[in-house]
Amino acid sequence: MTRWERITVRSLWEPSAARLMRILPVNATSVGLYLNVNDKPDVNYDTIKPNMTVSDVIFNDPHTVFLQEAERRGAKTINGLGMLVNQGAVNFTLWTGVEAPIDIMTQTLKNEFGLS
Repeated sequence: MTRWERITVRSLWEPSAARLMRILPVNATSVGLYLNVNDKPDVNYDTIKPNMTVSDVIFNDPHTVFLQEAERRGAKTINGLGMLVNQGAVNFTLWTGVEAPIDIMTQTLKNEFGLS
């Protein structure tokens, strides 16, 4: 087993491991997904620092509690809308054979989520 295979999700949030994740901690779980939009991962949020960029793959609500916690600590944040748009675009193109209108898809989702 390699060093990286031994690291658990929770251990990534320990202060020493947080140094390794300085650039981009990511919530890639379903925690915070609709209907449970007030839930957030059980991590030590005090390890999030202003020099970090924090991402959440959740797109509904895209301004998750996880990202709000990161913003409160001065971190830059990236929500899950880009992932949702690009997953949809790939499938649109696969099914139709036509290049997906990514700009239209992005703006439509922003409008839907009140992010215009």
